[in-house]
Amino acid sequence: MTTLFHRIHNNKYCIYLYRILLPVLVALACYAQLELSSSFTDVAYRNAQHIYKMQPQYILLNVLSIIAVISIMFLFVRRLWIASLITAFLCFALAFANYYTIKYRGTPASPIDLKLLGTATDVVASYKFHLDRYVLAMMAALAANIALCLIGITFKCKPKISLKQVCIRDLFILCLATSFFYFTFFHKQRFPVTEDWSWIISYHKYGYMLCSVPQFATLNSRFEPIVPTGYSAEKVAMIEQEFLVQNFCENESPDIILILNESYFDIAQIHDLETDVAYMENYHSLSNAIRGFTVVPNGGSGTNNTEYELLTGNSLQLMLPKMPSIVPFYVLDNHTNSIVSLLNSLGYHSIGAHPASAGNYNRINAYSELGFHQSLFLKSFQTNDTGVYAKREYMTDISAFNNVISWYESMPQDRPRFIYLLTIQNHGDWNHNQPEDALVRSKTDFGKYQDTVNEFLSCMKLTDDALLELVNYLKSVKRNVILCMNGDHAPIFARKITDPTLSQDEKELRLRLTPFIIWANFEIESREMGNISTIYLVPTLLQAAKVQRPPYYQYMLDLKEKVPILSSYGVYYDTQGNRFTYEDITEYTEEINKYFFLEYNLLQNKEKRNPWIFQVNETSPIVNR
Repeated sequence: MTTLFHRIHNNKYCIYLYRILLPVLVALACYAQLELSSSFTDVAYRNAQHIYKMQPQYILLNVLSIIAVISIMFLFVRRLWIASLITAFLCFALAFANYYTIKYRGTPASPIDLKLLGTATDVVASYKFHLDRYVLAMMAALAANIALCLIGITFKCKPKISLKQVCIRDLFILCLATSFFYFTFFHKQRFPVTEDWSWIISYHKYGYMLCSVPQFATLNSRFEPIVPTGYSAEKVAMIEQEFLVQNFCENESPDIILILNESYFDIAQIHDLETDVAYMENYHSLSNAIRGFTVVPNGGSGTNNTEYELLTGNSLQLMLPKMPSIVPFYVLDNHTNSIVSLLNSLGYHSIGAHPASAGNYNRINAYSELGFHQSLFLKSFQTNDTGVYAKREYMTDISAFNNVISWYESMPQDRPRFIYLLTIQNHGDWNHNQPEDALVRSKTDFGKYQDTVNEFLSCMKLTDDALLELVNYLKSVKRNVILCMNGDHAPIFARKITDPTLSQDEKELRLRLTPFIIWANFEIESREMGNISTIYLVPTLLQAAKVQRPPYYQYMLDLKEKVPILSSYGVYYDTQGNRFTYEDITEYTEEINKYFFLEYNLLQNKEKRNPWIFQVNETSPIVNR
């Protein structure tokens, strides 16, 4: 037996066979790992069955992509078993990261996440990583790959090959691998992998590699949004003529405080809920207020997506189908239209603040590019909360709001003031406190999520209490101030506790509904607005404040009266609650297209933009009345 084993390991034909089979077997195991990682078993995410239903040509292309990576790696390390081993570890690391990224963020890991390592390390410690059957299966595949690769060490006989043959072989490998990548991913007739609005559909249909590789090309280049069907500069000019006869130039300049609140979400939107203590009492009882729900881009994650839509009024519908894991502050031009640039042109002094690292989602650069006069991050905040929930990982809202008050009082007296705050108190995970410390307890049974729900509801109450304190302070201010607060997304566990009797369409909508409130210390028209898209919130705020608005915002206000939900996940709703996709031809299609024409124009390089779209009459600084 030993002699036979020795003969096999010294037979050049066996070695050739090993070299042929090794990358194929390793690639198959890596493919299985990556597909398992994007098959997180949740009813909203389908299930692992997609790996068996994938069409053979897509499986082949995924496996060949991994073989091409092994081949290129071989050109550097000069040992096939080492190249295969490195690729095996890289694929396992990617699969592991992708699995938990989907679990806690709701979208797959992508090449853009390489730029987010600093952001990830700030929050990863707050989550628990359980080794379930999927992770164990991925670990088993890695162990098999290691065993396959280490067989290469045992071969004693190494077929001799001349330098000329080495050069020819390496050139052949390089040409074959690069040609495969080019014609599969980057040619004009490349493989379509982002044709659907949902990452789930694309990734489950085509596979992780086919969806991820093209995104590498965008890492160091300006992201180009989808061109709206029928767009032309002439059509934008025609829309301009329609606005020449309109008059929406109001002339007030109250101070403005805009708060995007982390994971601010009402669980009652997705499940019948009864609690021992009211957790949003102040939100519901404040008078002189406009209330409703914003439809944010993602359900369970995507702070930066909501932040971008809120500040700019630009829908990510022109971006998300092309890059499901887009991080706007990294890949989009932030020298664009925004509430910041608008208010700056009207004489406001502006501050953008977030009690976390300045590097998170590139905010240190994005806030400056958006136009904030001051950008303040964690080191600029003072912590002054010693309550039991101050033990959580993140700064409480009461501390953050007290910092806002301090900055507000130090801002110039002779100019209107604008403060934007992105909070962090309610960031997951929701297991930082002991169950007995809960301020709110659900009477509804959520099974194994009961303690998680109780801590989350307790966080909602803390936000509600902090909101009342901020409002009481603003009531005492002699200047006119208007306050707006809305949530960025639902907590990631919301999908697990959503009422299973809801239809899939209703579930996807409700998971994106986050509360908003607009309140002022001067009289505004109180009303319940129902559900509106995030892009409409700032125009609505400025309308309530009677601040001068550009044509872009006014067009959105007019469109909102017919299509209050213009989502960035492929659908829209009219005022009667009728649901349509953007492919449907309806009575609203022409007006919706006009909005996307205007947005696309604003996303172009400055020399291609029509300035009238976001232009207001420039004013000198106005003393707040």
